[in-house]
Amino acid sequence: MNLLLEIDGSRTRAADLDELLSIIRRDDDLRSIRTDTRVAVPSDGAMGPVTDALLLAIGSGGAGVALLQTIGEWMRNRRSQVRVKLTSQVRTVEIDVDSIDAPEKALELLRSLDTET
Repeated sequence: MNLLLEIDGSRTRAADLDELLSIIRRDDDLRSIRTDTRVAVPSDGAMGPVTDALLLAIGSGGAGVALLQTIGEWMRNRRSQVRVKLTSQVRTVEIDVDSIDAPEKALELLRSLDTET
């Protein structure tokens, strides 16, 4: 499953995405996830392009649930509240820290992203 991961409600979105990407790449349970960044066109006065989303390719084997648990942990450790938007080819789901506080909820969210119903 391919996902686009975006962050809403952050003043430092690019830095937050970079931090989350670093966490995903370092986590042994998430190594099977292929990652890339989507770069926005620089705005006037900007010094260069800025990461505005993460592109994630998730295979089978439980990496999706581990990813959502990692995102939930990252969200819980933040001082400010943010929402993470995950978009698949089928639909978009917005999550907050309460949306994925249990593995069952994470699995349910993953299924909804991968199902056309």
